[in-house]
Amino acid sequence: MVRFLISLAHLQKIRTFGVLMVGSLLIALWASPAFGQLIDFKALLEESSSVDARRIGNLEVAEVYLDGRSLFSIGAPVVNVAEETGSIEWRIEEVHFKLNRLLTAGFDPNTLETTVATMNKQTVILVDHGAIEPRSLLTVTDLDAAIDRETDTVKAAAERRASILKSALLRAHHERQPDYIYPQLRNSFFILLMTVGVLWGLKRLQTYRHNRYKCLEAELAPDIAVAQPPPGLNPEPLSGEAYSQTQAYVLRRLSRYKMTNRTVRFILAVLQTMVLFGGTALILGRFAQTKSTANWLLTFPWSLVLIVIGVMAIKGIFDWIMVLGFNRWLTMVEEGDGLRDRTKLRIQTILPILQETTFFIAWVLGALIFFEMINALPIALVLLAIFAFGFQTLFKDWLRGFLILSEDHYAQGDVIKIGAIAGTVEYMSLRVTQLRTLDGELVSIDHGSFAQIINFTREWSQLNLGIEVDFQTDIDQAISVVKTVAEEIYYDPAWASFMIEKPSVLGCDSFNANKVTIRLLIKTRPWKKWDIGREYRRRLKVAFDKAGIIVPIHHHIVQFESTIPHEIQ
Repeated sequence: MVRFLISLAHLQKIRTFGVLMVGSLLIALWASPAFGQLIDFKALLEESSSVDARRIGNLEVAEVYLDGRSLFSIGAPVVNVAEETGSIEWRIEEVHFKLNRLLTAGFDPNTLETTVATMNKQTVILVDHGAIEPRSLLTVTDLDAAIDRETDTVKAAAERRASILKSALLRAHHERQPDYIYPQLRNSFFILLMTVGVLWGLKRLQTYRHNRYKCLEAELAPDIAVAQPPPGLNPEPLSGEAYSQTQAYVLRRLSRYKMTNRTVRFILAVLQTMVLFGGTALILGRFAQTKSTANWLLTFPWSLVLIVIGVMAIKGIFDWIMVLGFNRWLTMVEEGDGLRDRTKLRIQTILPILQETTFFIAWVLGALIFFEMINALPIALVLLAIFAFGFQTLFKDWLRGFLILSEDHYAQGDVIKIGAIAGTVEYMSLRVTQLRTLDGELVSIDHGSFAQIINFTREWSQLNLGIEVDFQTDIDQAISVVKTVAEEIYYDPAWASFMIEKPSVLGCDSFNANKVTIRLLIKTRPWKKWDIGREYRRRLKVAFDKAGIIVPIHHHIVQFESTIPHEIQ
């Protein structure tokens, strides 16, 4: 199962690639005048409201806050972006500005009064704190009374809000006094010590788990090296016959511990984030001036954590379903036809790519949810559309990679030739294929850059030999020797399992003045044609020497032309 899981290096490549693409896209958007003419980002930002308002039909409703505490709701009709006066953002900002100015200026809590009055045929809430005349805090409208479930009239709604405002102002004044602040500083210090202690404990636990996994990996390293398939141009396909039960157990055990270590590390990272933000929020929440920041820390970062957990959970569920489905597919193939090795190659190629695809889709959905949470979904959709338009070549590579996978042109482990480059498919994604050549070079080829593929190991391979002998050689004797050596290999128990059919000697294929070519075909299992070819040539050389058959020597005629003038000669 180790080969069925995406390695951490592959995940890191995906993350780095995604960050680079997003960063380049943002730089291009903000720096390019052409994009600025096509899309008005200023208008999109204005449409993304800074006030957390909910829409009910043609009405927008938002909460009035003081020191991070919700007091009551107010409403306003939906208006155009250009119309600021009367919008829900304008009403909320006006009330918050008046309340903060009142607290900044200070007032006597013993004389503070909030009353309801009628001014210019509108019901308003006035605050009297010993000034020359009361100041208006809020105008209560019919829409405010309509969304208030506890009152029926505008006056009743105004009186209820006036009472709430008075209690909130008195509480805010009390929380700004030294007698309240000093005990909170002492409590905050103890909360800070507890937060640091818990973070230190989680970090120690994370280090212990990591060191334990490394020790286990080092302990199993010798058995893992034996259990891995041999590298090279002709790798052994994943086959249960190639590994013992002990080696398979080692691989399963390491895979299980790797997944457990990654899961525990992720959980510990989430707990560290929760403790950090939670402890900071508890400290800031004890002071009136920072209570709104504490509420933000208890909502916005937690939402991000929940989005990350949700994305990882969705991806984990999909990965589990895919692994279960592919294992079931593999079991059905093993019980049915004889294409077991080919199916395993396809599984080890398709499964990591599908896992990478689900990773990308899950994080795109998570990003869209995040932008929706900050009221900037239009910007996210526009960026996604521009990304799709600007990276058409990338999408072309992805589409070509999908077709290669679905039509099974080749899989990881196949020996193929693309253009002038031949090698083993070492890694494959939707965008690129990496070939390892005989010289050890790793060549990366984009899927959209080629139109022809030669697969040497699809289902079976064939050794096509043109054996040349001297023109004066007894041709019947030479054909007999070629056939005899081929049959010796075919009936040899050490090599018989690598050959699918009995070798076929086609006879005299061609001849000229100094040589005769005998054609031989040997149909083999995938990846075995090179091994059989080397063994056959070795045995044929020995047989030719015993039979006295001569291989033609290629003669080269070299002519020299004198450059000295004929008169001098």
